[in-house]
Amino acid sequence: MTPLQHTIENLKHRVQSTEHQAERTAVTHATKALARQQAATAAMVAQHQKDLGQLQQDLADVHRRSSGGHFPWAWLILAGGAYALYRSNPAVREQVQDLLGRVKNAGEDAMTAVKEGDTSGAQGEARPLAVVEQVAAELEEKSRRGDAAEEQAP
Repeated sequence: MTPLQHTIENLKHRVQSTEHQAERTAVTHATKALARQQAATAAMVAQHQKDLGQLQQDLADVHRRSSGGHFPWAWLILAGGAYALYRSNPAVREQVQDLLGRVKNAGEDAMTAVKEGDTSGAQGEARPLAVVEQVAAELEEKSRRGDAAEEQAP
């Protein structure tokens, strides 16, 4: 082999070696870039899933608020039980009618006091609001006395 052929062979091997090394380097860089891109894509997908979950929760909250929820069965059952107790137990019926009578009388007393307060307020003697507050205080006191009397009764 002549020195020229030997030099050509050496150059050929160096080119092939450099070519393989460049190819390995390019593959390594491409693999790393692909891994970074996949990691960024996975993070973006995870964030989107989290955002979608939050949006679904918000949508469910809006739907629940707008639809008014479910039928209030507990209130219906409670009202039915109270009505059945009222119809079947005379003592409960008397207590309810007594309370209704007190409320009716208190309302009439309050209306009378307000009417009287209006007429006297026009003359500058009293304010209607003060009269209503006074009547409310009196009703509360009557209620306390009535409750105390019921507790003392056997």
